[in-house]
Amino acid sequence: MDRRTAVETNGGERMESVHELLVAAAAAEPAASARLFEAVYAELKRLAHSLLRHDGRIDGPDTTALMHESFWAWTAVAKHARPIARPFGYVGRVMHSVVIDHVRDQQTLKRGGG
Repeated sequence: MDRRTAVETNGGERMESVHELLVAAAAAEPAASARLFEAVYAELKRLAHSLLRHDGRIDGPDTTALMHESFWAWTAVAKHARPIARPFGYVGRVMHSVVIDHVRDQQTLKRGGG
């Protein structure tokens, strides 16, 4: 099964799709956000590290901060949107937007804006 659409929990005993976990988290099911975060943590961390390495040495968020901010943005949007066919592709775009916003904020401050 594709790692982008399903995740294993508890040693592979039960498979839950990322979409199922997002729906549960959006419905405020107890512990659903924690299960989702645990399920996608490694992939989000890898995406964040890859993006920051690709963008070079910017004075911005570190891998963990970028991953956390993107996770919360992703789950907030999931409450109001239809299922996303490629959830990690979407999160990659969210991460890119977070980095771009940070760079823009830094440039604004550098030029005396605020």
